[in-house]
Amino acid sequence: MQRRATRAAGATITRLREIGPFGDSRRAERLLLSHGFDPDSVMIVSDSQFGPQMIRKQTTDWPTYQQVFVKEDYRFDHPAPKTIVDLGANVGYSAVYYHARYPQAHIVAVEPGSENAAVARVNVSLACVPGSVDVVESAIWHSPAHLKITNPDANAWALRVNEADPDDKSSFAATTMPMLMTRYGLDTIDLVKIDIEAGERYLFAKNTEWLDHVNEIVIELHDRFTKGCRKPVIDALERHWGDYDEVTQGENTLFSRRRRLTSSSSR
Repeated sequence: MQRRATRAAGATITRLREIGPFGDSRRAERLLLSHGFDPDSVMIVSDSQFGPQMIRKQTTDWPTYQQVFVKEDYRFDHPAPKTIVDLGANVGYSAVYYHARYPQAHIVAVEPGSENAAVARVNVSLACVPGSVDVVESAIWHSPAHLKITNPDANAWALRVNEADPDDKSSFAATTMPMLMTRYGLDTIDLVKIDIEAGERYLFAKNTEWLDHVNEIVIELHDRFTKGCRKPVIDALERHWGDYDEVTQGENTLFSRRRRLTSSSSR
């Protein structure tokens, strides 16, 4: 791990025209420009396992990259998931990470920040097989509602949402787990990754029947910032799963259903 971390943290930062064997620089530049990014405002980091990724300068993208690809915060052992839903996808690194580890999985990545979602689309296009990852610009909620980002000036990895008046010009339509399942034909979801900045206390508060179709959850619980995040998650898992295993690694906790559902794929 240390040898890999040293390589990823040091030798992989490149200029756009040096992105290496994963694609040509002209294609990368076209992707950046088509999504409204100035190539001079970003770096491209290439990795032999995970491919090239875009990092915006002077943002939290670089520490996020280190968490996901260098420290491998999401490196839990999963039994070959076919379907993955990534809630709070930020700039797409976690989706790319899961795609590299489980290339046969269909991944749906949900991110409320419009610029974050645009970066995620670039990163998915740079490193993933076309059609393997769908980026949804929205926020997850327990019910259909209108939401708004309550801290729009926060760092890219810290955006929070709450319900808003539909007439508020900054509001947008929420998405729900049943909506995602219907849209993408997800009868069973093998893995749900959740990092929604304390929004888990709302997501798991009601309308949690979607858990009956889920095998595993990897979640960052935010009780250290906001009290009351863990309890609704545990209460919901006990209602819907009964017996489950729990493993914590760094900031993330893996909850695994003991009586696993038969996996299905939408594709």
